[in-house]
Amino acid sequence: MNRINNIIDFKSIIKKLENNKIVVSVSGGVDSMVLLDGLSSIHPIVVHFNHNSRSDNSLDEKLVKDFCFKKNLRLIIINLTFSNSGFQEKSHNLRKKHLIAIAKKNFAKYILTAHHKDDLLESTLMKIIKGSPFESFPGLIETNSYSDLIFFKPLIHYSKEDLIKYAKEKNTPFRDDKSNNNNKYFRNRVRNTLIPLLKKENPSFGSSLIELGNYLSMSSDYFKDFVKNINISKSRNKFKSYNLTTQFFYLKYLANKNNIYLSKKKINLAIELINSKKSNAELHVGKSKKLIVAYDKFEFQNINDTNLPNELPSEVTLGDNIFSKYDISIFFDNDKKNKKGYSKICYNKKALKFILRTRENGDKLNFDYGTKKLNKHLVDIKYPKHLRDSLLILTDLQNKILWVDGIYINKTLERNYVLWLRKIDKNA
Repeated sequence: MNRINNIIDFKSIIKKLENNKIVVSVSGGVDSMVLLDGLSSIHPIVVHFNHNSRSDNSLDEKLVKDFCFKKNLRLIIINLTFSNSGFQEKSHNLRKKHLIAIAKKNFAKYILTAHHKDDLLESTLMKIIKGSPFESFPGLIETNSYSDLIFFKPLIHYSKEDLIKYAKEKNTPFRDDKSNNNNKYFRNRVRNTLIPLLKKENPSFGSSLIELGNYLSMSSDYFKDFVKNINISKSRNKFKSYNLTTQFFYLKYLANKNNIYLSKKKINLAIELINSKKSNAELHVGKSKKLIVAYDKFEFQNINDTNLPNELPSEVTLGDNIFSKYDISIFFDNDKKNKKGYSKICYNKKALKFILRTRENGDKLNFDYGTKKLNKHLVDIKYPKHLRDSLLILTDLQNKILWVDGIYINKTLERNYVLWLRKIDKNA
């Protein structure tokens, strides 16, 4: 951004805004009052939040109100009240919520805040101290889209010193927030204690840290875009072929697509599970979601997801049998030509009833070479463990297995009659 005599170049900022309606958040401090003063000529909608957290909050409100009256600017005052616990985070979230609502109600495209380079330095250092993942670092980003709105930080390239200089030269009124000196807040401790100490050790610490945060932010943006275009298709082998950073961002991207919030710890546990040698396993990643690993596949799934009709076991008869999740159609027809969508089962008698159920202990399959336990067969064909209990099985009234959905048809029976079976999944 261009500077004129080291003073903020509001001409360039106004040019970026063109003729769009804008909302500006103004506290009464030097940062936001400088921003409001520089933009007053384009008549923004001014929003002031009274947090009712200090005895002199009313003086901040009066300053903003008087300035807006003098400049003939529309002012909206929002009173906020909440407990001191998590004050800064709660107030930030509430302010954002109100600003979005006001912008949408007034058809404004831009929401402007007075964040500057010193704020960015504090935020970057706070994230390092907290051990935040690097994709959360803010970086020197002026604009950020949210729905059809644009959050704009036009002062992000300027220091606090620049703003104070502007205020003095332009006689811009402002108030000092005495709570900024209260070190009970984490940000204030970083601002008032840590940063001065670090700058004493390295005078260029501030610019170096901002540069690091910006680099991490750009790297994060690169990986976020990259993982959208890679084709893993739930394959563990394909997933393993990428480095850990790509795996991290891919899982985060996949989780977001499934409306799942994954903490850094959960993502690392998920990566460990997918990369492990376990054939079948699962990891709960929230109250209603889990990560399923089955042989070479992995996917997120609802914890209560089941493909199992709750009516089973059940007798089924010739014709159409209606269940909550499936329809099962059965009939005899000795025309042996394949019928589209049907499974062909040879049977030694023309029965009227069969049993539809799920697997039971001791289930055996009949092959030309002999019998084999169903459980062993499922392991041998690497059928996912989390799907085994929902497999549909058709038996005769003597409990002989005739058909297992998608994996088995009994071909050891006499071929006097041909039984045709079709399953229609209602959720497909």
